[in-house]
Amino acid sequence: MNGLPGLFGSGVSETIELKRLIQYLVDKSDATQVLELPTEFVSFITKLYDVLQDEINDFEYWDKANDLKEQYRADIRFGTQGNVDASGSVINKLLHVMNQKIDVALNKAFRLGEDIYPTYLVHEVTKYDPILIEDNPKIGNYGLPTVRPKEFKMRALPLYLEAPARALKIMKNTQHKKTMFQRVKASNIYDRELQVYKTSEFLDAESNEIGRGRSFTKGWQERESNFLHMTYKYLLGLLKGGLYSEFYEEIKTNLTCFMDPSVYGRSTLENSSFIATSINPDPSVRGQGWVARLSGSTAEMLSIWSYMMFGKQPFVLVNNELQLQMRPLLHKEFFKNNELSFTFLGTTKVTYINSQNIDTYHESFHIEKYELDGVIKQNLSSEDVLRLRDGQVKELKIYF
Repeated sequence: MNGLPGLFGSGVSETIELKRLIQYLVDKSDATQVLELPTEFVSFITKLYDVLQDEINDFEYWDKANDLKEQYRADIRFGTQGNVDASGSVINKLLHVMNQKIDVALNKAFRLGEDIYPTYLVHEVTKYDPILIEDNPKIGNYGLPTVRPKEFKMRALPLYLEAPARALKIMKNTQHKKTMFQRVKASNIYDRELQVYKTSEFLDAESNEIGRGRSFTKGWQERESNFLHMTYKYLLGLLKGGLYSEFYEEIKTNLTCFMDPSVYGRSTLENSSFIATSINPDPSVRGQGWVARLSGSTAEMLSIWSYMMFGKQPFVLVNNELQLQMRPLLHKEFFKNNELSFTFLGTTKVTYINSQNIDTYHESFHIEKYELDGVIKQNLSSEDVLRLRDGQVKELKIYF
């Protein structure tokens, strides 16, 4: 949505992505490692760590942290003074306090949205000091007097689908995820007539300062339409978040392949940029798919398909040997006569034999045996798995 171009705003979606990045670094960081880093960067993170440790209010933290950031940018504007050795333990400690800081922020955001993460926050300056030069106002780049903020009043914009879609991938509490799913579906993000998700709730009360999405007709383009890239991202979030029953219920009306082609208006095997929703003032376009530009929905659909068919990580290293780890997330309705087939890595026909007719995400799921090019095996050797990965296996049957 191009942020909040006319306002001083912030995005919870970016905070969620920062949480993912920092958590990854925390998991991978090695306290015993020595890193060679620019002198100015080491100075910056050392001071930032001290600020993160200070018992100060949110405004003071924001003010001090941004002063450090601006000073760091000024210091490296024309290059650095060279590198110095930095202890991995120092980096590790910084990552942990950053992680804790973001957790506090995300918990506040979750409460603010009443169990739904808001996507956009607006910050209005309520107190400020004028910046003076010899008792005269300092004029900024826009020809206006500049000020130093002293206090903000924050409010959330109407709810958008984006932050919940991203949050599902990092939330640990299953009940919180279920609650958020239920709250999103009960909100005006959900189009009850078409049974699809919209980009946001109603934006009538907002001005064009919130971004270009506000300028479109209701239920069209980026404004309160079913933007497939975002809807598919939300569906992928349900799948990654372990809400399997909810995922399989929602795809019945939200994946184009299950839609009524006479309403959708194009091949249901083809994604659109967006689908006009039921609040569009023109009844003749409601439910129809439109291609205004390229859509990211195809990439999301490929991710959804791969998670459904074989899971997040089909190959793993165990004791330095390659092993196959097929963990499909399939509802039993997807099996015909207890079988389902797909092409793996472009070359190998894989067939699942689901004799017990169970959902493969059920806790009772396990693989009993394999059939590799007609040869029955209880387990696959690392050589078998290498051949499979290299496209040298024509057909693989897996019995549950």
